[in-house]
Amino acid sequence: MQYKSALLLLLVFLASCMNNREKSDMEVPYDLDAIEERYEIALRQLSDSTKLPRSYQSGKLNMVEPADWTSGFFPGCLWLIHELTCKDSWRIEAE
Repeated sequence: MQYKSALLLLLVFLASCMNNREKSDMEVPYDLDAIEERYEIALRQLSDSTKLPRSYQSGKLNMVEPADWTSGFFPGCLWLIHELTCKDSWRIEAE
């Protein structure tokens, strides 16, 4: 009986790990216009070209030095927006 239970548990586990093609083809819903608008606002607020945005609190961008572990998130998001929109303006900002 324990052998059957263990086998059933193993099969359930393996089935949950299998790549379900239908799930991977599903699109994640997002509002690309709203995302672009928020990042355009953030870009307008950049005053120091030697620092990068880390977070947004109380209507203000919190900036960090390029050595900070979070410094790549903002340019990475700009690259993702460029990838989704194919607009050169986002590529230029990311560079």
